[in-house]
Amino acid sequence: MKAGSLASVEGEIQEVDSYFNEFEQQGDVLKESFEISQRLSNLTGDVIAYEGRAALQTLEDAEEVRINEDAISTVERPDIVTKYTEFLLVPDEFIVTASSSGSFVFPLLEEQLGVTIEDIEIHLDSYWHAKSEANPWKVGFYGRTANADNGVLHGADLLEDSDVGSALADSRKNQLGLEFSRDGRIFKIFVTESGYVEVYSPDDLTSSEFITFIQEELVEHLIISD
Repeated sequence: MKAGSLASVEGEIQEVDSYFNEFEQQGDVLKESFEISQRLSNLTGDVIAYEGRAALQTLEDAEEVRINEDAISTVERPDIVTKYTEFLLVPDEFIVTASSSGSFVFPLLEEQLGVTIEDIEIHLDSYWHAKSEANPWKVGFYGRTANADNGVLHGADLLEDSDVGSALADSRKNQLGLEFSRDGRIFKIFVTESGYVEVYSPDDLTSSEFITFIQEELVEHLIISD
């Protein structure tokens, strides 16, 4: 796993076991579950993270079209919808879900593990200044008072552009695509203010390396969402 949406996790965890439950809602039997597929350990053998997946069934209104001889009508009826996500859980630090829609797993983990999970934001201006050596290939900005008050720019060496470089440096960021050297490898990444992180390269990045990347590159730039 090397992409997903970040949230903070507060609370230590002794052990994480797979979980399954059935419950009834409006006469339907629904299911919820998460399972641990891998325990990631450090060099001394201590478990530092859990990789897994989760699924949850919910009832959502769906529109049904009925065709009769004299009319076509629509009615609302409850339909069972199954949500699914993969996740990386680092106790007392953060969780990464495969997408922002994966936040449905938060209440399950909070109830079963006794932790608190909160949405976060990445302070991109802070991260931008910390990565002064990086080559920006994508920048989303907003909050300017000039003619171009927001937008997204793609390219190479955007800060060196004589027309937009200074404007980007002085604008608040909501998206960043950066390329830089780290541990002897070239990293090409994309991060958003809302907490999404993706490492495009190296393409062989492991889940453990992805966790280390977040810890060393982003944790100090995370803030709890209002």
